[in-house]
Amino acid sequence: MSDAEISTMMDSISAAARMEGMSGILYIVICVICIWAAWWALQSFRFDVFLRNPKSPQARLLTVLVSIIIGYLTARFIIDYLSWSLMIKSLV
Repeated sequence: MSDAEISTMMDSISAAARMEGMSGILYIVICVICIWAAWWALQSFRFDVFLRNPKSPQARLLTVLVSIIIGYLTARFIIDYLSWSLMIKSLV
């Protein structure tokens, strides 16, 4: 292999690594935004109807965990939908 071929191959590997890094950052941002949105939406939910002591640390932890679960599932849907739409785009 010549030096030019090796340089071109290294540039393509570097570009792919950068693209993967950018995708990772995008996925993290989407997850954080969805978890925050789920937490914000759950603030209007009346946990006092279902819990004995809604101000306890356990109830607060439950709110955080439910926010993470709902936010993660929502983010996963958005990321999958984005991925699927990019796959369809490649068909055309």
